[in-house]
Amino acid sequence: MNFNHKAMKLLITSTTMVILMLISCTDDGFPDPLVEVQFNLLNEAGIPTSTFNKGEDILYRYCLTNRSETLLVVTNLQEIIGNDFMLTLQLIYGDDGVLVERIIGFPYDGIRIPDKFGYAIETLDSLVMQAIWKGNLENTKYIDGFVIEYKSNRNSLSSGKYKVEFEHAFTFTKYADKVVQIENPFIIL
Repeated sequence: MNFNHKAMKLLITSTTMVILMLISCTDDGFPDPLVEVQFNLLNEAGIPTSTFNKGEDILYRYCLTNRSETLLVVTNLQEIIGNDFMLTLQLIYGDDGVLVERIIGFPYDGIRIPDKFGYAIETLDSLVMQAIWKGNLENTKYIDGFVIEYKSNRNSLSSGKYKVEFEHAFTFTKYADKVVQIENPFIIL
């Protein structure tokens, strides 16, 4: 896989990884659209980007917005956040020249997940979760009841090509499950 640096930067910054759920108001009776999911990587200035300088911290921002005209209740948020949420992979070439994805980890060291049935999202309201690679608590945002944990003295990511990748299916009290796939490549110079 060959990374075109300019094209990748344009893709990431122009779309900011907005993913609208695959929903229309047709046979299934879903509002159009039901939810909007945004996932961004931001630099230290808070600007979405796909290129970071060596040593620069990276803010991972996830936002789930209710675009319907009714209250939505997500019943499986604990499962979503507890399952490879914001997994970071480094893209390297092996000795045989084949591109390999090496698991680096998550932008957090742990998430304490509450025992709660559902998370209500009012119309046009959002659930936001932010984690930062080096663990700065000032830039960390939690969804109600969740706690992101960091170890002290976490190292910056080294120079290279990376991507953040995860997939999940939302379960709502009123609507059928909807799947979201996130893949967000980035480079550290």
